[in-house]
Amino acid sequence: MTDEWGNALADAIRVLTEAARLRRPVLRQAEDGEWKPDPLRTEPADWAEFVTLAVAGAAANVGSIDRALEGRPGSWEAEAVRSLLLSTVGEDQAELLRHRTEPIRVVLRPAEILADLGYADLYDESRQILQAEQDRHLWRYRLGEDRGWTPLDPGAPAWADAFDIPASEGEFDDTLLRPGAVMTVPRSAEDEAAGQVLADREAALEDLQYEDDPRAYGEALTAAVLAEAAQRYPGVPVEITIDTDERTSRDDSPYWGATPDEVLTDVAVGKTPLPWSGIAPTDYPPGSVADTERAAGRLPHLRLDRVVGDAITAKEASDEQA
Repeated sequence: MTDEWGNALADAIRVLTEAARLRRPVLRQAEDGEWKPDPLRTEPADWAEFVTLAVAGAAANVGSIDRALEGRPGSWEAEAVRSLLLSTVGEDQAELLRHRTEPIRVVLRPAEILADLGYADLYDESRQILQAEQDRHLWRYRLGEDRGWTPLDPGAPAWADAFDIPASEGEFDDTLLRPGAVMTVPRSAEDEAAGQVLADREAALEDLQYEDDPRAYGEALTAAVLAEAAQRYPGVPVEITIDTDERTSRDDSPYWGATPDEVLTDVAVGKTPLPWSGIAPTDYPPGSVADTERAAGRLPHLRLDRVVGDAITAKEASDEQA
């Protein structure tokens, strides 16, 4: 038994004890025929009703009877509480929501949902494409046992000549590097400028994956959740929190069961168009979302600004003629 459990149990016992001591006026019929509270007589309040309503409210606040009992669902205590609650809210639990005293709290994790849809692989593919383009503008050299640098690319100049480039940073101290280390050098001043543009695009891709897409998608999901809640749970307040962090594993999976927050999340994910395609997951053809996007040529880096610079265009034209 944890301190948190013990403190909560002590609070519950205190409240239930207070309720067990409550008294209510005894009604009596007045001369005019109306029933009014007797000013001198009281009787014990309906403690069983109090307990039943309190337990129903707690189960409604956590989302469902199953969620409330998931700690030990097969115990005799759980079966007794389940029977009590089903007698109160019906076998289909249709009346459970009206006992709720808290807003429906929905935590939307758009970055995680996008990853679950398989789009994380596409970000990685775009990143690899940009990195491969950057490599085309670099000469690679490996440090040998003799402390000499050996070119790794066909046509690469000698190490000393490679550093004889006006836009390069010049010589550097390589005494701390171990043999086998690989160093890259821009092939020309134009290549250096082109490489910087590509590096900026890679940084923009990072922002797209971890900031821009999750933010835009989270806003769209929020609107879908609110619209669905208005239809399914009219009159019940809804609080939405956007968590843009991506997690690889969690105990509180947003798709665990059928609590109101989970239902709203599940439906919203299916109905909300994705920010890069404008297509909702439920409208995609059979197969994975990522496969469809890949086949359609909608890789994330293609959504970035295509201002690569005249240096890259000139370099590619030169490579084609060579």
